[in-house]
Amino acid sequence: MNTLFLAIYLMGCGPKIAPGPIAVEEAEKPIRLITLPDATVPNVYFQITVATGAADDPLGKEGLASLTAKSLAEAGADDRTGQQVKQALYPTGNSIETVVDREWTTFRLTCHRDQAALCMDVIADVVLKPRFDSADVDRVRDAAEYAVGEGLLADEEALAFEALNAWLYEAHPYGHPVDGRTGVLPLLSHTAAQEFHKAHYVREAMVAGLAGNFDSEIQSAFEQRLLEAPAQRKPERALQRPLPVSGRSLLVIDTDTPVTGYMFGQPSQVDRNHPDWPALYLAFVALGEHRQSHGRLFREIRTARGLNYGDYAYIESYVQRGSSAMPEQGVLRQQPMTYFWLRPTGVENGAFTLKLALAELEDFAATGLTSAEFDDIRTYALRRLPLFARDPGRRLAFAIEAEASGTPNPLELLPETLPKLTVEQLNQAIAKNIRPSDLKIVAVSGEAESLVTQLLEEKPTPIVYADGIQPTAEQAARDSEVAARSIAVGASNAKTSPAEGIFR
Repeated sequence: MNTLFLAIYLMGCGPKIAPGPIAVEEAEKPIRLITLPDATVPNVYFQITVATGAADDPLGKEGLASLTAKSLAEAGADDRTGQQVKQALYPTGNSIETVVDREWTTFRLTCHRDQAALCMDVIADVVLKPRFDSADVDRVRDAAEYAVGEGLLADEEALAFEALNAWLYEAHPYGHPVDGRTGVLPLLSHTAAQEFHKAHYVREAMVAGLAGNFDSEIQSAFEQRLLEAPAQRKPERALQRPLPVSGRSLLVIDTDTPVTGYMFGQPSQVDRNHPDWPALYLAFVALGEHRQSHGRLFREIRTARGLNYGDYAYIESYVQRGSSAMPEQGVLRQQPMTYFWLRPTGVENGAFTLKLALAELEDFAATGLTSAEFDDIRTYALRRLPLFARDPGRRLAFAIEAEASGTPNPLELLPETLPKLTVEQLNQAIAKNIRPSDLKIVAVSGEAESLVTQLLEEKPTPIVYADGIQPTAEQAARDSEVAARSIAVGASNAKTSPAEGIFR
Protein backbone atom coordinates (compact mmCIF):
# COMPACT_ATOMS: atom_id res chain seq x y z
CA MET A 1 0.00 0.00 0.00
CA ASN A 2 1.67 3.23 -1.08
CA THR A 3 1.81 6.32 1.17
CA LEU A 4 -0.72 8.36 -0.81
CA PHE A 5 -3.28 5.56 -0.85
CA LEU A 6 -2.82 5.00 2.89
CA ALA A 7 -3.36 8.69 3.63
CA ILE A 8 -6.55 8.77 1.57
CA TYR A 9 -7.77 5.55 3.21
CA LEU A 10 -7.16 6.89 6.74
CA MET A 11 -8.94 10.16 5.93
CA GLY A 12 -12.01 8.20 4.94
CA CYS A 13 -11.96 6.22 8.19
CA GLY A 14 -11.62 9.28 10.45
CA PRO A 15 -14.45 10.64 12.58
CA LYS A 16 -16.96 12.86 10.88
CA ILE A 17 -16.84 16.36 12.39
CA ALA A 18 -19.87 18.48 11.64
CA PRO A 19 -18.98 21.92 10.31
CA GLY A 20 -19.57 24.75 12.73
CA PRO A 21 -21.66 27.84 12.01
CA ILE A 22 -20.36 30.20 9.37
CA ALA A 23 -19.34 33.40 11.12
CA VAL A 24 -20.67 35.79 8.48
CA GLU A 25 -24.04 34.03 8.32
CA GLU A 26 -24.36 34.05 12.12
CA ALA A 27 -23.61 37.76 12.26
CA GLU A 28 -26.15 38.58 9.55
CA LYS A 29 -29.07 36.76 11.17
CA PRO A 30 -31.91 39.01 12.35
CA ILE A 31 -32.16 39.71 16.06
CA ARG A 32 -34.21 37.04 17.79
CA LEU A 33 -37.67 38.44 18.54
CA ILE A 34 -39.99 36.88 21.12
CA THR A 35 -43.66 37.81 20.86
CA LEU A 36 -46.34 37.31 23.51
CA PRO A 37 -49.55 38.84 22.14
CA ASP A 38 -52.39 39.54 24.55
CA ALA A 39 -55.36 41.49 23.20
CA THR A 40 -57.02 41.66 26.64
CA VAL A 41 -54.61 44.30 27.97
CA PRO A 42 -54.33 47.96 26.93
CA ASN A 43 -50.55 48.18 26.83
CA VAL A 44 -47.67 47.17 24.59
CA TYR A 45 -44.38 46.06 26.14
CA PHE A 46 -41.04 46.45 24.36
CA GLN A 47 -37.77 44.93 25.53
CA ILE A 48 -34.26 44.62 24.13
CA THR A 49 -31.67 42.58 26.03
CA VAL A 50 -27.99 42.68 25.09
CA ALA A 51 -25.41 40.07 26.08
CA THR A 52 -23.04 42.55 27.67
CA GLY A 53 -22.47 43.86 31.15
CA ALA A 54 -19.86 44.56 33.79
CA ALA A 55 -18.09 41.28 32.99
CA ASP A 56 -17.08 42.92 29.69
CA ASP A 57 -15.53 45.98 31.30
CA PRO A 58 -11.91 46.29 30.11
CA LEU A 59 -9.29 46.15 32.85
CA GLY A 60 -8.81 49.68 34.13
CA LYS A 61 -12.17 50.77 32.70
CA GLU A 62 -14.50 49.18 35.24
CA GLY A 63 -17.95 50.72 34.90
CA LEU A 64 -17.80 51.25 31.13
CA ALA A 65 -20.61 48.79 30.32
CA SER A 66 -22.93 50.51 32.82
CA LEU A 67 -21.91 53.99 31.67
CA THR A 68 -22.62 53.01 28.07
CA ALA A 69 -26.04 51.53 28.85
CA LYS A 70 -27.24 54.40 31.03
CA SER A 71 -25.96 56.93 28.51
CA LEU A 72 -28.12 55.37 25.81
CA ALA A 73 -31.26 56.47 27.61
CA GLU A 74 -29.94 59.74 29.00
CA ALA A 75 -27.45 61.13 26.47
CA GLY A 76 -29.64 61.47 23.39
CA ALA A 77 -30.73 59.26 20.51
CA ASP A 78 -30.82 59.98 16.77
CA ASP A 79 -31.98 63.59 16.34
CA ARG A 80 -33.23 63.96 19.95
CA THR A 81 -31.17 65.16 22.89
CA GLY A 82 -31.55 63.31 26.19
CA GLN A 83 -34.08 65.88 27.35
CA GLN A 84 -36.00 65.58 24.09
CA VAL A 85 -36.20 61.79 24.50
CA LYS A 86 -37.86 62.35 27.87
CA GLN A 87 -40.18 64.95 26.39
CA ALA A 88 -41.18 62.61 23.57
CA LEU A 89 -42.15 59.94 26.11
CA TYR A 90 -43.83 62.34 28.53
CA PRO A 91 -47.34 61.93 27.00
CA THR A 92 -47.03 58.16 27.47
CA GLY A 93 -46.38 58.47 31.21
CA ASN A 94 -43.39 56.14 30.88
CA SER A 95 -39.63 56.22 30.45
CA ILE A 96 -36.90 53.87 29.33
CA GLU A 97 -36.14 51.33 32.06
CA THR A 98 -32.50 50.20 32.08
CA VAL A 99 -31.14 47.17 33.95
CA VAL A 100 -27.38 46.56 33.86
CA ASP A 101 -25.72 43.61 35.56
CA ARG A 102 -22.65 41.39 35.15
CA GLU A 103 -23.61 39.64 31.91
CA TRP A 104 -26.71 41.40 30.59
CA THR A 105 -28.06 44.83 29.80
CA THR A 106 -31.80 45.27 29.35
CA PHE A 107 -33.96 48.13 28.06
CA ARG A 108 -37.74 48.15 28.55
CA LEU A 109 -40.51 50.51 27.59
CA THR A 110 -44.26 50.20 28.20
CA CYS A 111 -46.87 52.21 26.30
CA HIS A 112 -50.59 52.29 25.69
CA ARG A 113 -51.36 50.61 22.38
CA ASP A 114 -52.33 53.98 20.84
CA GLN A 115 -48.73 55.18 21.35
CA ALA A 116 -47.01 51.97 20.33
CA ALA A 117 -45.45 53.41 17.16
CA LEU A 118 -43.84 56.28 19.06
CA CYS A 119 -42.47 54.01 21.77
CA MET A 120 -41.17 51.49 19.24
CA ASP A 121 -39.19 54.21 17.48
CA VAL A 122 -37.85 55.68 20.73
CA ILE A 123 -36.55 52.39 22.17
CA ALA A 124 -35.03 51.47 18.81
CA ASP A 125 -33.33 54.86 18.56
CA VAL A 126 -32.04 54.65 22.12
CA VAL A 127 -30.42 51.23 21.65
CA LEU A 128 -29.35 51.46 18.02
CA LYS A 129 -28.73 55.17 17.31
CA PRO A 130 -27.37 56.80 20.49
CA ARG A 131 -25.81 60.26 20.42
CA PHE A 132 -23.57 60.06 23.52
CA ASP A 133 -23.73 63.82 24.07
CA SER A 134 -20.64 64.46 26.16
CA ALA A 135 -22.25 66.62 28.87
CA ASP A 136 -24.91 63.99 29.53
CA VAL A 137 -22.36 61.16 29.58
CA ASP A 138 -20.29 63.12 32.11
CA ARG A 139 -23.37 63.57 34.29
CA VAL A 140 -24.12 59.83 34.18
CA ARG A 141 -20.48 59.08 35.01
CA ASP A 142 -20.51 61.47 37.97
CA ALA A 143 -23.65 59.79 39.31
CA ALA A 144 -21.93 56.39 39.06
CA GLU A 145 -18.88 57.70 40.91
CA TYR A 146 -21.12 58.93 43.72
CA ALA A 147 -23.00 55.60 43.84
CA VAL A 148 -19.82 53.54 44.21
CA GLY A 149 -18.29 55.97 46.70
CA GLU A 150 -20.55 57.90 49.05
CA GLY A 151 -23.63 55.95 48.02
CA LEU A 152 -22.25 52.60 49.19
CA LEU A 153 -20.81 54.12 52.35
CA ALA A 154 -24.33 55.28 53.23
CA ASP A 155 -25.88 51.85 52.56
CA GLU A 156 -24.24 49.14 54.68
CA GLU A 157 -26.41 46.40 53.15
CA ALA A 158 -25.43 47.21 49.56
CA LEU A 159 -21.83 47.59 50.73
CA ALA A 160 -21.85 44.10 52.24
CA PHE A 161 -23.26 42.59 49.04
CA GLU A 162 -20.66 44.23 46.83
CA ALA A 163 -17.86 43.24 49.19
CA LEU A 164 -19.01 39.61 49.22
CA ASN A 165 -19.35 39.60 45.45
CA ALA A 166 -15.84 41.04 45.02
CA TRP A 167 -14.40 38.50 47.46
CA LEU A 168 -16.11 35.44 45.97
CA TYR A 169 -15.17 36.52 42.45
CA GLU A 170 -11.71 37.88 43.15
CA ALA A 171 -9.67 38.37 39.92
CA HIS A 172 -12.82 37.43 37.98
CA PRO A 173 -14.87 39.55 35.52
CA TYR A 174 -17.77 39.62 38.04
CA GLY A 175 -15.53 40.94 40.80
CA HIS A 176 -16.31 44.66 40.83
CA PRO A 177 -19.49 46.74 41.23
CA VAL A 178 -21.52 47.15 38.05
CA ASP A 179 -21.18 50.93 38.34
CA GLY A 180 -17.38 50.60 38.37
CA ARG A 181 -14.57 51.80 40.62
CA THR A 182 -14.15 55.33 41.91
CA GLY A 183 -10.50 55.43 40.88
CA VAL A 184 -11.15 54.77 37.20
CA LEU A 185 -14.59 56.25 36.54
CA PRO A 186 -13.23 59.81 36.08
CA LEU A 187 -11.11 58.46 33.21
CA LEU A 188 -14.11 57.20 31.20
CA SER A 189 -15.36 59.42 28.39
CA HIS A 190 -18.18 59.58 25.89
CA THR A 191 -15.71 58.34 23.27
CA ALA A 192 -15.01 55.18 25.29
CA ALA A 193 -18.78 54.61 25.60
CA GLN A 194 -19.21 55.01 21.84
CA GLU A 195 -16.49 52.45 21.17
CA PHE A 196 -17.99 49.99 23.68
CA HIS A 197 -21.41 50.38 22.06
CA LYS A 198 -20.00 49.78 18.60
CA ALA A 199 -18.30 46.55 19.69
CA HIS A 200 -21.02 45.01 21.87
CA TYR A 201 -24.41 46.23 20.61
CA VAL A 202 -24.58 43.94 17.59
CA ARG A 203 -27.26 41.62 16.25
CA GLU A 204 -25.79 38.39 17.56
CA ALA A 205 -25.70 39.78 21.10
CA MET A 206 -29.35 40.86 21.19
CA VAL A 207 -32.72 39.31 21.99
CA ALA A 208 -35.79 41.52 21.64
CA GLY A 209 -39.35 41.09 22.75
CA LEU A 210 -42.83 42.42 22.11
CA ALA A 211 -45.80 41.64 24.34
CA GLY A 212 -49.32 42.82 25.01
CA ASN A 213 -51.81 44.45 22.66
CA PHE A 214 -49.78 45.02 19.49
CA ASP A 215 -50.74 44.49 15.86
CA SER A 216 -48.85 43.05 12.89
CA GLU A 217 -47.81 46.51 11.70
CA ILE A 218 -46.02 47.30 14.95
CA GLN A 219 -44.33 43.91 14.94
CA SER A 220 -43.18 44.31 11.34
CA ALA A 221 -41.91 47.84 11.98
CA PHE A 222 -40.03 46.70 15.09
CA GLU A 223 -38.41 43.87 13.14
CA GLN A 224 -37.29 46.34 10.49
CA ARG A 225 -35.81 48.71 13.05
CA LEU A 226 -33.91 45.85 14.68
CA LEU A 227 -32.19 45.14 11.36
CA GLU A 228 -30.34 48.44 11.87
CA ALA A 229 -28.12 46.70 14.45
CA PRO A 230 -24.65 45.97 13.02
CA ALA A 231 -24.26 42.53 11.43
CA GLN A 232 -21.17 41.69 13.49
CA ARG A 233 -20.11 38.84 15.77
CA LYS A 234 -20.31 39.62 19.47
CA PRO A 235 -16.97 39.74 21.32
CA GLU A 236 -15.85 36.59 23.10
CA ARG A 237 -16.05 36.64 26.90
CA ALA A 238 -13.69 34.38 28.85
CA LEU A 239 -15.10 33.36 32.24
CA GLN A 240 -12.72 31.32 34.35
CA ARG A 241 -14.26 29.46 37.28
CA PRO A 242 -14.14 31.38 40.56
CA LEU A 243 -11.81 29.87 43.13
CA PRO A 244 -13.58 27.30 45.32
CA VAL A 245 -14.19 28.21 48.95
CA SER A 246 -12.60 25.85 51.46
CA GLY A 247 -13.35 26.44 55.11
CA ARG A 248 -14.66 29.67 56.57
CA SER A 249 -13.11 33.12 56.40
CA LEU A 250 -14.24 36.49 57.73
CA LEU A 251 -13.97 40.06 56.48
CA VAL A 252 -15.30 42.85 58.70
CA ILE A 253 -15.73 46.25 57.05
CA ASP A 254 -15.41 49.10 59.50
CA THR A 255 -18.12 51.77 59.19
CA ASP A 256 -19.47 54.65 61.26
CA THR A 257 -22.88 53.04 61.81
CA PRO A 258 -23.87 51.57 65.23
CA VAL A 259 -25.06 48.28 63.69
CA THR A 260 -23.70 44.97 62.40
CA GLY A 261 -25.02 43.22 59.30
CA TYR A 262 -23.86 40.24 57.25
CA MET A 263 -23.65 38.70 53.81
CA PHE A 264 -22.04 35.28 53.44
CA GLY A 265 -21.94 32.65 50.73
CA GLN A 266 -20.03 30.50 48.26
CA PRO A 267 -19.79 30.02 44.47
CA SER A 268 -22.25 27.44 43.15
CA GLN A 269 -22.20 24.87 40.37
CA VAL A 270 -26.01 24.71 40.29
CA ASP A 271 -27.39 26.93 37.55
CA ARG A 272 -30.90 26.68 36.09
CA ASN A 273 -29.81 23.89 33.72
CA HIS A 274 -28.69 21.72 36.64
CA PRO A 275 -31.06 18.88 37.60
CA ASP A 276 -30.89 19.93 41.27
CA TRP A 277 -31.98 23.52 40.61
CA PRO A 278 -35.75 23.08 41.16
CA ALA A 279 -35.16 21.24 44.43
CA LEU A 280 -32.66 23.81 45.65
CA TYR A 281 -34.97 26.64 44.60
CA LEU A 282 -37.62 25.19 46.90
CA ALA A 283 -35.07 24.65 49.67
CA PHE A 284 -34.00 28.29 49.58
CA VAL A 285 -37.64 29.42 49.63
CA ALA A 286 -38.03 27.37 52.83
CA LEU A 287 -34.80 28.71 54.31
CA GLY A 288 -35.39 32.40 53.62
CA GLU A 289 -37.28 33.78 50.62
CA HIS A 290 -36.53 37.43 49.83
CA ARG A 291 -38.58 39.86 51.94
CA GLN A 292 -40.89 37.08 53.18
CA SER A 293 -41.45 36.09 56.80
CA HIS A 294 -41.99 32.32 56.51
CA GLY A 295 -38.32 31.30 56.12
CA ARG A 296 -36.51 29.42 58.85
CA LEU A 297 -33.85 32.13 59.23
CA PHE A 298 -36.47 34.87 59.52
CA ARG A 299 -38.52 32.94 62.07
CA GLU A 300 -35.58 32.21 64.38
CA ILE A 301 -33.67 35.49 64.10
CA ARG A 302 -36.38 38.12 63.70
CA THR A 303 -39.72 36.64 64.73
CA ALA A 304 -38.57 34.71 67.80
CA ARG A 305 -35.86 37.11 68.98
CA GLY A 306 -36.46 40.48 67.28
CA LEU A 307 -32.79 40.83 66.37
CA ASN A 308 -33.22 42.59 63.04
CA TYR A 309 -35.63 43.38 60.23
CA GLY A 310 -35.17 40.25 58.12
CA ASP A 311 -32.98 37.30 57.12
CA TYR A 312 -32.95 35.72 53.67
CA ALA A 313 -31.31 33.04 51.50
CA TYR A 314 -30.62 33.12 47.75
CA ILE A 315 -29.95 30.32 45.29
CA GLU A 316 -28.60 32.83 42.75
CA SER A 317 -27.88 36.54 42.44
CA TYR A 318 -31.04 38.44 43.34
CA VAL A 319 -31.96 41.99 42.48
CA GLN A 320 -35.25 43.37 43.72
CA ARG A 321 -37.44 44.81 40.97
CA GLY A 322 -38.25 48.37 41.96
CA SER A 323 -40.01 48.75 45.29
CA SER A 324 -41.69 45.35 45.12
CA ALA A 325 -40.31 42.10 46.52
CA MET A 326 -40.39 40.52 43.07
CA PRO A 327 -37.17 39.36 41.35
CA GLU A 328 -35.58 41.37 38.55
CA GLN A 329 -34.78 39.65 35.25
CA GLY A 330 -31.57 40.18 33.30
CA VAL A 331 -29.30 39.54 36.30
CA LEU A 332 -28.73 35.81 35.76
CA ARG A 333 -25.15 34.55 35.79
CA GLN A 334 -23.46 31.62 34.08
CA GLN A 335 -21.45 31.15 37.27
CA PRO A 336 -23.88 31.73 40.17
CA MET A 337 -23.35 32.06 43.89
CA THR A 338 -25.52 31.02 46.81
CA TYR A 339 -25.61 33.49 49.65
CA PHE A 340 -27.36 34.66 52.79
CA TRP A 341 -28.33 38.12 54.01
CA LEU A 342 -28.70 39.00 57.68
CA ARG A 343 -30.03 42.52 57.94
CA PRO A 344 -28.31 44.77 60.49
CA THR A 345 -28.71 44.28 64.21
CA GLY A 346 -27.35 46.30 67.11
CA VAL A 347 -23.59 45.90 67.61
CA GLU A 348 -24.24 44.27 70.98
CA ASN A 349 -25.89 41.32 69.20
CA GLY A 350 -23.66 41.13 66.15
CA ALA A 351 -21.71 38.04 67.22
CA PHE A 352 -24.75 36.15 68.49
CA THR A 353 -26.77 36.82 65.33
CA LEU A 354 -24.10 35.31 63.08
CA LYS A 355 -23.72 32.29 65.34
CA LEU A 356 -27.48 31.70 65.30
CA ALA A 357 -27.68 31.97 61.52
CA LEU A 358 -24.78 29.54 61.05
CA ALA A 359 -26.34 27.12 63.52
CA GLU A 360 -29.64 27.21 61.64
CA LEU A 361 -27.86 26.70 58.31
CA GLU A 362 -25.91 23.72 59.68
CA ASP A 363 -29.10 22.14 61.02
CA PHE A 364 -30.88 22.75 57.71
CA ALA A 365 -28.08 21.14 55.68
CA ALA A 366 -27.97 18.15 58.04
CA THR A 367 -31.68 17.41 58.38
CA GLY A 368 -33.48 19.17 55.53
CA LEU A 369 -37.26 19.42 55.69
CA THR A 370 -39.86 17.20 57.26
CA SER A 371 -42.63 15.82 55.05
CA ALA A 372 -45.11 18.32 56.49
CA GLU A 373 -42.74 21.27 55.93
CA PHE A 374 -42.07 20.06 52.41
CA ASP A 375 -45.77 19.82 51.52
CA ASP A 376 -46.48 23.29 52.94
CA ILE A 377 -43.59 25.08 51.24
CA ARG A 378 -44.20 23.38 47.87
CA THR A 379 -47.86 24.42 47.92
CA TYR A 380 -46.86 27.95 48.82
CA ALA A 381 -44.16 28.18 46.11
CA LEU A 382 -46.46 26.94 43.36
CA ARG A 383 -49.22 29.37 44.34
CA ARG A 384 -46.84 32.31 44.64
CA LEU A 385 -45.07 31.73 41.32
CA PRO A 386 -47.77 33.38 39.14
CA LEU A 387 -47.34 36.59 41.16
CA PHE A 388 -43.83 36.92 39.69
CA ALA A 389 -45.33 37.67 36.27
CA ARG A 390 -48.69 39.35 36.61
CA ASP A 391 -48.60 41.20 33.28
CA PRO A 392 -47.35 40.43 29.75
CA GLY A 393 -44.25 42.57 30.23
CA ARG A 394 -43.10 40.51 33.22
CA ARG A 395 -43.79 37.26 31.39
CA LEU A 396 -41.82 38.62 28.46
CA ALA A 397 -38.87 39.42 30.74
CA PHE A 398 -38.74 35.81 31.95
CA ALA A 399 -39.02 34.47 28.39
CA ILE A 400 -36.23 36.70 27.06
CA GLU A 401 -33.97 35.84 29.99
CA ALA A 402 -34.42 32.14 29.25
CA GLU A 403 -33.82 32.58 25.51
CA ALA A 404 -30.78 34.82 25.95
CA SER A 405 -29.11 32.67 28.62
CA GLY A 406 -29.99 29.24 27.25
CA THR A 407 -31.66 28.23 30.51
CA PRO A 408 -35.19 27.04 31.34
CA ASN A 409 -37.90 29.59 32.09
CA PRO A 410 -38.78 29.17 35.81
CA LEU A 411 -42.42 30.03 35.03
CA GLU A 412 -42.51 26.83 32.96
CA LEU A 413 -39.89 24.69 34.71
CA LEU A 414 -41.13 24.91 38.30
CA PRO A 415 -44.83 24.08 37.69
CA GLU A 416 -43.63 21.02 35.78
CA THR A 417 -40.95 19.77 38.19
CA LEU A 418 -42.07 20.72 41.71
CA PRO A 419 -45.23 18.53 41.73
CA LYS A 420 -43.05 15.50 40.90
CA LEU A 421 -40.42 16.30 43.53
CA THR A 422 -40.24 14.18 46.70
CA VAL A 423 -39.02 15.24 50.13
CA GLU A 424 -36.25 12.65 49.86
CA GLN A 425 -34.99 14.20 46.60
CA LEU A 426 -35.15 17.65 48.12
CA ASN A 427 -33.13 16.66 51.17
CA GLN A 428 -30.56 14.86 49.04
CA ALA A 429 -30.10 18.04 47.00
CA ILE A 430 -29.71 20.08 50.20
CA ALA A 431 -27.12 17.70 51.65
CA LYS A 432 -25.17 17.62 48.37
CA ASN A 433 -25.14 21.32 47.53
CA ILE A 434 -25.37 23.41 50.71
CA ARG A 435 -21.98 23.48 52.44
CA PRO A 436 -22.12 25.46 55.71
CA SER A 437 -18.47 24.65 56.46
CA ASP A 438 -17.24 26.50 53.33
CA LEU A 439 -18.25 30.15 53.51
CA LYS A 440 -16.87 33.60 53.00
CA ILE A 441 -18.48 35.86 55.59
CA VAL A 442 -18.67 39.63 55.20
CA ALA A 443 -19.72 41.77 58.14
CA VAL A 444 -20.31 45.51 58.03
CA SER A 445 -20.02 46.89 61.54
CA GLY A 446 -19.54 50.04 63.55
CA GLU A 447 -17.29 48.06 65.92
CA ALA A 448 -15.14 46.01 63.56
CA GLU A 449 -12.21 45.15 65.84
CA SER A 450 -14.47 44.31 68.77
CA LEU A 451 -16.61 42.06 66.55
CA VAL A 452 -13.57 40.12 65.31
CA THR A 453 -12.40 39.64 68.88
CA GLN A 454 -15.82 38.37 70.01
CA LEU A 455 -16.14 35.99 67.08
CA LEU A 456 -12.65 34.50 67.34
CA GLU A 457 -12.45 34.15 71.13
CA GLU A 458 -13.69 30.85 72.47
CA LYS A 459 -16.06 32.64 74.83
CA PRO A 460 -19.88 32.82 74.91
CA THR A 461 -21.47 35.83 73.21
CA PRO A 462 -24.92 35.94 74.81
CA ILE A 463 -27.91 37.61 73.22
CA VAL A 464 -29.07 40.95 74.63
CA TYR A 465 -32.86 41.08 74.59
CA ALA A 466 -34.77 44.35 74.49
CA ASP A 467 -36.17 45.54 77.78
CA GLY A 468 -39.27 43.67 78.83
CA ILE A 469 -38.72 40.61 76.64
CA GLN A 470 -38.35 37.32 78.49
CA PRO A 471 -37.58 34.20 76.40
CA THR A 472 -39.17 30.87 77.19
CA ALA A 473 -37.10 28.26 78.97
CA GLU A 474 -36.71 26.35 75.72
CA GLN A 475 -35.55 29.43 73.81
CA ALA A 476 -33.19 30.46 76.61
CA ALA A 477 -31.56 27.02 76.48
CA ARG A 478 -31.16 27.33 72.71
CA ASP A 479 -29.70 30.84 73.13
CA SER A 480 -27.16 29.56 75.62
CA GLU A 481 -26.10 26.76 73.30
CA VAL A 482 -25.74 29.12 70.31
CA ALA A 483 -23.82 31.74 72.30
CA ALA A 484 -21.19 29.14 73.23
CA ARG A 485 -20.62 28.03 69.63
CA SER A 486 -17.49 28.68 67.62
CA ILE A 487 -17.81 30.15 64.11
CA ALA A 488 -14.84 27.98 63.04
CA VAL A 489 -12.74 30.81 61.61
CA GLY A 490 -9.03 30.89 62.44
CA ALA A 491 -7.22 34.14 63.22
CA SER A 492 -5.30 33.91 59.94
CA ASN A 493 -8.61 33.86 58.04
CA ALA A 494 -10.13 36.94 59.68
CA LYS A 495 -9.40 40.54 58.74
CA THR A 496 -10.85 44.01 58.90
CA SER A 497 -10.99 46.73 56.25
CA PRO A 498 -12.00 50.39 56.33
CA ALA A 499 -15.10 51.13 54.27
CA GLU A 500 -13.64 54.32 52.82
CA GLY A 501 -12.21 53.73 49.34
CA ILE A 502 -12.99 50.00 49.33
CA PHE A 503 -13.96 50.06 45.65
CA ARG A 504 -11.41 52.53 44.44
